[in-house]
Amino acid sequence: MPRACYAGVVLLFRGQYPRGMYDLNVGLHRWAARVVAYGTLLTDVYPPFRLDQGEREPVADEPLP
Repeated sequence: MPRACYAGVVLLFRGQYPRGMYDLNVGLHRWAARVVAYGTLLTDVYPPFRLDQGEREPVADEPLP
């Protein structure tokens, strides 16, 4: 809920949604979906302790930069 309030204030004054805030929200929603899937036993893969931000979903076998 607080993120929605911040987004509303930013939209009110700037007139556009900042890309950084969008990436943060997408990352948080991705992580929360992974935790819910793991908690409801839909997957055996434990959610990582990182916030995935960006254009695409990371691949598990991809080496870290």
